[in-house]
Amino acid sequence: MNRDRIANIQTSLKKYAIELEEISSAEITLQQDLNDATTKLERIRSGHGDTKDTLDQIMKGHQAKQNEMVAMEKRLVVNDTNNQSTIREIEKLRELISSRSEEYRQIEKSLDQLSIKLLEQCDLIEKLEQEDLARQNVREQLESQEDQVNKALKDVNRQLDAKQHEYDLIKNLVDKLEGFPDSIKF
Repeated sequence: MNRDRIANIQTSLKKYAIELEEISSAEITLQQDLNDATTKLERIRSGHGDTKDTLDQIMKGHQAKQNEMVAMEKRLVVNDTNNQSTIREIEKLRELISSRSEEYRQIEKSLDQLSIKLLEQCDLIEKLEQEDLARQNVREQLESQEDQVNKALKDVNRQLDAKQHEYDLIKNLVDKLEGFPDSIKF
């Protein structure tokens, strides 16, 4: 959009330059016409009264050319004003493009930093997941060992209980051997 606008402005500038050249050439032509008219006026004054009408026509033509030249000068002033405002607008657009480019670079820089942080966080998450998995494996091993130890403890307790019951039974039997001599008891 900005390029099209710049191209349009450049086209307008070329157009105004051509109009300026036309105005300059018209001015030269008008100046020559004025010089010619002045010369003819001198001839008319020297003796020809009926050429007064011709002189009036020339003067009208000259006046029309001067009016045309004034109108062209007005257009030239308007075009110059338009050109200046267009140039100011182009400068504003360039400044805007420059500031937007800087903003874009800042955004890219921030994006790069965020990407780096994201990669670091992903690495950290992966590391923590691996540590968690290792902890779970250790926990499972410890639970398995605990189960084995509990089983062994239960076996030992059962054996201890069996021995205790056997001892209690034997002791009860021995204590109940009342009538037998004490030497048999022990």
